[in-house]
Amino acid sequence: MTWSVVDTPAPGKEDNVVVPGCEINAIAIGNDGRTLYVVDTPNRKLYKSEDGGATWKDVSDRLFEAAGAAVHIWNVVMAPDDVSFVVVVTDYDAVTQGPKRVFISKDGGQNWGAVDSGLTLAANEFIGCLDVSFKYGQYRDIAIGTRNGGAGGNVLVLPAEVTAPAWRSQNLTGTGAGDVVAVRFSPSYTADWGIIAVAANTNGTYINLGKRDTVAGTTTWNNAAGYTGYPVCLRASGETQYPKIADVINADLELPSDFLAVTVPGDSPRRRYYVGINTTGNLGYLYRVTNTSVSNITPPASPPGKGIFSIAYFGDYRDGELLAGEIIPYTAGRVRVWRTSSPTYLSPSWRPSQPDYGSPTGGFVTGYANAVVAWHPDGRRAYCGTSSAALNKGGTSIADPNMWPGALLTVTTPGDESAFSVSPCSEWYEMQLSLTEKRLNSTLAEHWTQLSLIDSNINRLCDVAALNVPEPKPGEEAVADYEILYLASLSGNSSYSIWRSTGLPPGQKWERVMWLPSHNGDKGVLLRVRQPHYEDKARSRVVIYGEVEWREV
Repeated sequence: MTWSVVDTPAPGKEDNVVVPGCEINAIAIGNDGRTLYVVDTPNRKLYKSEDGGATWKDVSDRLFEAAGAAVHIWNVVMAPDDVSFVVVVTDYDAVTQGPKRVFISKDGGQNWGAVDSGLTLAANEFIGCLDVSFKYGQYRDIAIGTRNGGAGGNVLVLPAEVTAPAWRSQNLTGTGAGDVVAVRFSPSYTADWGIIAVAANTNGTYINLGKRDTVAGTTTWNNAAGYTGYPVCLRASGETQYPKIADVINADLELPSDFLAVTVPGDSPRRRYYVGINTTGNLGYLYRVTNTSVSNITPPASPPGKGIFSIAYFGDYRDGELLAGEIIPYTAGRVRVWRTSSPTYLSPSWRPSQPDYGSPTGGFVTGYANAVVAWHPDGRRAYCGTSSAALNKGGTSIADPNMWPGALLTVTTPGDESAFSVSPCSEWYEMQLSLTEKRLNSTLAEHWTQLSLIDSNINRLCDVAALNVPEPKPGEEAVADYEILYLASLSGNSSYSIWRSTGLPPGQKWERVMWLPSHNGDKGVLLRVRQPHYEDKARSRVVIYGEVEWREV
């Protein structure tokens, strides 16, 4: 018998699976499905993964060299057609905090450059949202939306691939103007030159639809561009309470993949929008807008007050899948993600993530989880990142610890269990199940596992369970080794985790498949293999756990 050391999950390792104190404030998923970025604002970190989120590298230093200081990073977006084209929003400098400056990298974060020309923001004006267009010819555009808390925001666009790029105001004025909380280029940009901005003022929150003139660098908005009925107020029929500028904390705008703002030969407009809004007291709204018809399709969050923090849509105009991540944990350390496969129906049917141990983790200490959701490009997986900022007041202030963006600066005590999660499982675990002819028992968006960037502590390892292939029955062919280990650990915050390693060598890749508050303090957890189910190739859930109470004998 030969013994070897198996690597186990722990803080301080290069893979950044366990990172005490880590926050996930923004996520960018590349069109290759492998390249991902995460922003940790209070800790001044930009992380990059090139293996689908299994491991991460801290790539902040090259950005800090360009910025001249270790600035806070507030947002990140990749070009929809090029994972090497990355845009981030940062503090202006080490003194002037808040999202005020834009840096661009065209080589995947190796080199960065700021574009300051034409971007002059007032003291309390900040960049609230960001998007990058598809490339058209040799060009592509970047859009930002600004907000100041007084409905004085604007949309600015930068032609990124010109010799001397400069930001140009798009002059969003009129009924729908205000603080811009979401901005998107049309997925059919080269066909309709569309740009969409969600802006809040004292009368409501509006969808503004614009038509770009990329030669002149300008935008014509709403009715003036031929879009009758625009801007559209986000207020469903009969609603007496709807979001206005004093209420809005943050917003998300999602579009179908075949969104089309204009009529083209042989085709009609496909204008449908999904808008999620987080408001004062964490009362969330989720609206579906079909052209100018507004419907409130907010999931039945229960109990009230656990409103919507972010949304993600995968699909086209006719049908698709819509995710909605909540703000407040529904129980200690776990936050719901809702999914509907019928977002275009009059009354969509919503399903929440599993209530016991299947939901993303976060908010164990602070009571805030702020679930940021996103789709893999092929729609077969979903991602969720959580963070701890106490965002519960509408408005805009860098000084107020409960307003955007100031609340994002708060550095929390490690152990809040924020993490980068995937559903229904990691790709390497799915591959292992396929090799051993086992069925995945987890459902998309209902069961989540924590892949990495987990804000947790590991004080002690408790037990391990190894899955070895049983001897084949007479006449059966031997199956290759399952190559799966399970590990139980205790944290210093009276909770425990169960980890799974898949593949060879054992311990090379770990993911957390369960986290629960402890009921016996720090006395331990036992793991055991469920032999009858283990031998059944139709099942993948093969390990049971139990808390233990140790006694002297």
